Amino acid sequence: MAFLDLSGLQRFKTKLESLFVKGPASATANRVATFDGTTGKVIKDSGYTIATSVPSGAVFTDTTYSAATTSTAGLMSAADKTKLDGVAAGATANVGTITGITMNGASKGTSGVVNLGTVITSNPNYIPSTASEGGTAGLVPAPPNYDACLTSRHRWIQIFGSQTITLSAGSWSSATPPTQTVAAMLVTVNSDVIVGPDSSITNEQLEALSQGKIVCTAQAAQSLTFTCYGTEPTVNIPITYMSFQM
Repeated sequence: MAFLDLSGLQRFKTKLESLFVKGPASATANRVATFDGTTGKVIKDSGYTIATSVPSGAVFTDTTYSAATTSTAGLMSAADKTKLDGVAAGATANVGTITGITMNGASKGTSGVVNLGTVITSNPNYIPSTASEGGTAGLVPAPPNYDACLTSRHRWIQIFGSQTITLSAGSWSSATPPTQTVAAMLVTVNSDVIVGPDSSITNEQLEALSQGKIVCTAQAAQSLTFTCYGTEPTVNIPITYMSFQM
């Protein structure tokens, strides 16, 4: 009589099952199968579909791309996208040729390269001003002549410069009150003059200037005259003047 060894049959079944890879009960066509666990014996439906043949050597990994730079390819950044959206349709980076310009409602050129210098000087309202003539309104407000008023409250000032001169102790006249005329190269007959003690004046000289009650009383071409209404100084006194004209 033969006996069936059930325990041996179970071991055979277990051994046989270990040789095969188990899959799901159903699957979707063209889906990619992946291992379920680490045994390498069970697979599952990954949920991903490959529409075309996968090339040999293809590697499926998550890849992070950086924003593109002027030297390296990459993805467009949000800032670049914003800038791109702000560019008008049809805009170009190339600088084109000006084909026409309008001033005061009148066309000043219709084709070719426009000479702005010709355009400006040909329009009476845009004649450039000069430093010596009042002129009409130019590209900047036209400066008037030196003796012309720029506005009702402001005038152009022509500054001739400043110079230090000396009132010498022994050069006062014998007149009453005594006077002294000093060479002042920057002074003209009509120039305006501001006179004061020089920054190098000492306490003794400043006291002599105060006690002498000295004032500038006259001017001529390249000279200034001072009058002493108090005590005649016995020391030299440095004086600075500025000459200008409005």
